[in-house]
Amino acid sequence: MSNPSEVVVVSVPVDGERVLPDASWLEWMTAILFSVLAWQVALTCAVLIWAFPGDDQRRHRYSTKTSAFVVKFARCGRIYMIAFAVIYAVLIPAAVLAARAANADVDADAISNARTVMQVGPRASQQQIKSQYRKLMLIHHPDKNPDDMPNATKTSQQITEAYRILTGQERPVRPPAW
Repeated sequence: MSNPSEVVVVSVPVDGERVLPDASWLEWMTAILFSVLAWQVALTCAVLIWAFPGDDQRRHRYSTKTSAFVVKFARCGRIYMIAFAVIYAVLIPAAVLAARAANADVDADAISNARTVMQVGPRASQQQIKSQYRKLMLIHHPDKNPDDMPNATKTSQQITEAYRILTGQERPVRPPAW
């Protein structure tokens, strides 16, 4: 059986760092779709410029067969551009929702880890969290443990960060040093 004053050390983000899940599939998909869309726009613009140079030049430079092909290709290009616009209209909100869901999972994990560090249950009140914070800081404060200063400092920082997460307090911002 473990000592009741013993703290279980769990990795809690410190100094505002956020641990985000790997979103490389989303980055790759977005990059591929943007590059395909850019090539489609460039190709359609080039075909339109080549197909319709101006009224005085068109009748002498291109045959009817070539012009018909280019016009069909340009119409097809417009359809592809509309299709990609629709895909992006669906993809971008889906990506935003996926990112929000990933951040919600990270926040839930951070709160769970903070409760483990603070040794409180999920239904603990703010008063119980504050009381537990004071008890743990009295035990693990670096001034109370001068012989184990590095470990006590690390543990007290984790306890403080867990308390900040559970109470919803923002990290104090230091003014710039002049």
